[in-house]
Amino acid sequence: MTIDRGYVVLAAHVKPRASVTRVTGFVDDVLHVDIQDHPTDGKANDALVTLLARKLQVRRNQISIQSGKTGRNKLIRIRGIQEADLSRWLSS
Repeated sequence: MTIDRGYVVLAAHVKPRASVTRVTGFVDDVLHVDIQDHPTDGKANDALVTLLARKLQVRRNQISIQSGKTGRNKLIRIRGIQEADLSRWLSS
């Protein structure tokens, strides 16, 4: 995780077609997320952004997938979040 100039860049590993959409935790500073949706037509990416926006209480347009749109390993950029908010969410 990198915090710089109002952005947080977070590494994530996404498992599409899971039984439930949920954050499963961190392993070696990588956020692991299960997504119910299929990766077809970007549905899993949309579900990931929606989940993170809801959890972090930010708008969807504040979250973007910086790299890895077609793979399971992604870099996610979150704009306008405080380090304390992210730390609180990550610890819960």
